[in-house]
Amino acid sequence: MCTQPLKKALFRSEQYALVDNACREYLFVTEFFMVRGSQAQELFNQIMGRTLSLLIKNVETYIQDCFDCIAMFLCIHLILRYQLMCHKRCVPALDKYWDSLQAVIWPRLEVIFRTNIQSVRDCDPTKFTREMGPHYITRRYAEFSAAIVGISEHFPNELMSRLLLELQNEVECFILRMAAIFPSRKEQLIYLINNYDLVLGVLMERTRDNSKEAEAFREQLTARSGEYVEEILAPHFGGIIQFVKECELMLEKEQTEEFRRQERRSLALVANFTANWKTALEEINKEVLLSFPSLVTGQTLLQLALTSLLQYYHRFHKLLTPNARTQLVNIHVIKMFIKKYSGSFNL
Repeated sequence: MCTQPLKKALFRSEQYALVDNACREYLFVTEFFMVRGSQAQELFNQIMGRTLSLLIKNVETYIQDCFDCIAMFLCIHLILRYQLMCHKRCVPALDKYWDSLQAVIWPRLEVIFRTNIQSVRDCDPTKFTREMGPHYITRRYAEFSAAIVGISEHFPNELMSRLLLELQNEVECFILRMAAIFPSRKEQLIYLINNYDLVLGVLMERTRDNSKEAEAFREQLTARSGEYVEEILAPHFGGIIQFVKECELMLEKEQTEEFRRQERRSLALVANFTANWKTALEEINKEVLLSFPSLVTGQTLLQLALTSLLQYYHRFHKLLTPNARTQLVNIHVIKMFIKKYSGSFNL
């Protein structure tokens, strides 16, 4: 917290009042004394110089004890907007003043931003409770990043982009370090998906969908979701999945005799699937929906898993002999059973 908070509303009102009065003063000077350029600037400085110096000193005083990056960044963007406003009024007299304000704010902003980055880098995962839901640091990062990205849309800044990227990299590393404390890969994936989904959700809600930050977390979420689907299908349908992959590889390599010797194995898989597929789907449904706080995320992952299962099942069906196919559950029966988990599931 700031001991002397940089009051954004006060800063905005103060600077707007300055813009209004300074523009009037400058235009009066140029018209009354019929001067332009450096002469007009010199006269303006004689009139407004002390006022501008006092305002700069006030900002310096506030900035020294400010730890609010968003407030400082907002003030910088207010400066840019007011400078643009002055230019539209054909008043360049405040350009040096605006540059001086930025020179005061930017160094402090960078120091505090890098302190935040370092604090994430120094986090020890073992000191946090082991929960698979979104971490509070992830939530804070998401809200902070969304605010900075949203402010930056109209006046992009290279330094801020670099700082955001550094912070993003550190947060991603932190999420991975936190995931590593879970013993099983499935738990790690649940943790990763929950955290990536939170960040992406906040960024998409408050910024453009195609922002670099949103795209980075979207890629991570997609990759981990695909891996998670394989993980939850494996205990129940791993035999079929492995059979499909191995037999398709045999056919690709034209190992026909080896493929024909898989019939007994395929019959065992068919019998096992026929006996257990309904129970397996119910367990998968329960597990997925209990693992994710976001109902939308859980439903999306469940649909991905069921879609993947149907694809493997279709490929499995194509690899079976006519005798084995007659013993296999009709795929339409499976589709009808799956639909009860999601009325909108498009099969």
